[in-house]
Amino acid sequence: MARTFRMSTATKSCSTRERGRKVYPALLEFFRAQSSESEILVVSFEGVELVTPSFLDETIVQLVRDEPRGKIRVMHVPDYPVQSLTRMLEATGKHVRLERDREGTYLVAAA
Repeated sequence: MARTFRMSTATKSCSTRERGRKVYPALLEFFRAQSSESEILVVSFEGVELVTPSFLDETIVQLVRDEPRGKIRVMHVPDYPVQSLTRMLEATGKHVRLERDREGTYLVAAA
């Protein structure tokens, strides 16, 4: 079973760390409201104009580091910011797994 957090309802431009910090509390609340540990949270970026690695770091990465008990499926996100995020995670030593499921869809979890 999956529930979907639609990023476009929070912001149309996922472009900065500051925007990520503003969106993060709503994302965290949504995650904590899951009904069971087997439920997968889906974060959809459909309808969002721009997604940057720094925004993903402040939201998705921060969430799996704060709440490592589950997985997050990220959908409708361009591959480029995720590839840049992967390099940033390696450079900073943050332990997060990013697995590409298919184009625009990734599974993210604490390592």
